[in-house]
Amino acid sequence: MKKIIYLILFGLFLFTNTCIAQKNKYIKTSAYEGVICSKFDPPSNERAWKPYSPSDLEISKMEKKISYSIRILLIDFVKKYGDFRGSNEIINNIQNYKRQYYGYWQGGERKIIVYFYKSVPENWKEDNLLGIKGGFLKFLIEYSIDHDSLYNFSAVHLPED
Repeated sequence: MKKIIYLILFGLFLFTNTCIAQKNKYIKTSAYEGVICSKFDPPSNERAWKPYSPSDLEISKMEKKISYSIRILLIDFVKKYGDFRGSNEIINNIQNYKRQYYGYWQGGERKIIVYFYKSVPENWKEDNLLGIKGGFLKFLIEYSIDHDSLYNFSAVHLPED
């Protein structure tokens, strides 16, 4: 009888975990389109060990900050690394880039990395595009939810003119 109870409890545990397993959440507004990714699995990255699922409100707040700050982030990037031939295209067309959002905990803070893509494959809403070769990724920005600050603008593949 004890074994049956344990098997039932174990079955319920598996069923519950399967039911509440998160899937990517698609969000679209007039200013941006993206997915909040349920898992963050870049190769050998500590961030993958402490995932965090940001809310729509946190994404909205971050996107608003990006829209006001993208020009400053790009100017700082150019000062640090030299000419960036795609900066005007990013500033003028940032709303056309698809996004994948990944949340994680680091040092007791909630953070988000947002990856921007100029072109995406059909499965971009379901699949993590980080590991896919082919130059989809254009740039990324990190955001501290707790400090409401953007940082670490990085151009991965330069946008085409």
